[in-house]
Amino acid sequence: MTDRHDNELLDAIWALTKPRTIKHLIGDKLVTVILPPLFDQLDTAITSSMGGTTPGGSDPSNRSVANDGALMRLIQISSQVGDWARRAGSIIDKQSNAITLERWYVKHAARPHSPEIVDSHTRQLGRWAAQIEALLDPPKEMDFAQPCPACSSDCWWDPETKASYPRPLVLNFRPGEPIENARGRCRACKKTWGGREMAFELEHAEQEIA
Repeated sequence: MTDRHDNELLDAIWALTKPRTIKHLIGDKLVTVILPPLFDQLDTAITSSMGGTTPGGSDPSNRSVANDGALMRLIQISSQVGDWARRAGSIIDKQSNAITLERWYVKHAARPHSPEIVDSHTRQLGRWAAQIEALLDPPKEMDFAQPCPACSSDCWWDPETKASYPRPLVLNFRPGEPIENARGRCRACKKTWGGREMAFELEHAEQEIA
């Protein structure tokens, strides 16, 4: 295992298990904020304000569930982390995915592994981080009055309610993030765009109409 792969894997673990420092611009002042580890935040999302919490805990059986999506994600992560630990011969901490994962890394790093295997673990850890962040901070959604630039539809059909609705174009975004991170889609034809690409398509369609 190369140093590069080793560092990337450890960074991916720390992204889940260590506090994070971010900077917020409040007015004209840049404020530093320290956030709890993602595993701790996931645990907090699951445990109700009336119940106890063990940061990073992996046994949800006695919890008062406040977020079913977060609970399901925790169960899936706990199962996979436990499987990695058993295969590596490391000790599972039933109260903490973070401790189990860091113990697994010590065992894993002590043995040679192909870059492909290390990359696979790193990608999985990255997916967990992205999934937890999406659960904790879901993107906002904005719809548009313009017809879809791809299919020209100005309405869309909802199979759940079995009804037709206007404004098929929607944009999912997080406030403060670059438009490149936003994702647009048409609920009629299922076409998707990047945020900037969607803005260009709408502007181009308006120019053609004019």
